[in-house]
Amino acid sequence: MKTDWVYGDRVNARRDLHLTSDGRWESFDIFSGAPDSEGLNVGEHLQSQGWEHFLRLGQGDWCSLTLTAWRRPFEDRAEYLLSVSTGLAASEFLKVDNLPQLMDLVSKWAPAVQAATLADLVEDLNEPDLNEMGVLEIAAARAAWGARERLPELEADRQRMIAERRQRRRDQGSNQPRPTD
Repeated sequence: MKTDWVYGDRVNARRDLHLTSDGRWESFDIFSGAPDSEGLNVGEHLQSQGWEHFLRLGQGDWCSLTLTAWRRPFEDRAEYLLSVSTGLAASEFLKVDNLPQLMDLVSKWAPAVQAATLADLVEDLNEPDLNEMGVLEIAAARAAWGARERLPELEADRQRMIAERRQRRRDQGSNQPRPTD
């Protein structure tokens, strides 16, 4: 996954946090050593530091709240980064030393992402104008495409089921005892 958002002047005032194994939050700077922090492409920088995309909750341009996690190998384990973002801004990075710590953070944020996603859907339902990239328009387009693509297969399945039903009726009819004269 490519993260193409760019940090501007906020980079110099970073307050990223690292959750240590003893449960304390400490400051750290994910961008320390970056050659030019002004206009830095975050995704490229993270990749250059060995981070790879791991998890995303709240996908799509229409989501108003998204959780994104990255991981990278570190010594004999993996370490993880988590970022919370809206359509307008991203939080500081939260770094944790293991998967259980990441899952704990994700479980705390997931209900907010779910609520925001539902609120986005309701807002989209109430929108009087069609939005080319609205979630409902995308869902309707996918349903129409899927129905059109699968229609021959669905029709063949229907014809097969009808033929099987007819055959069962015939088989049941031939198994009935004939009246004797």
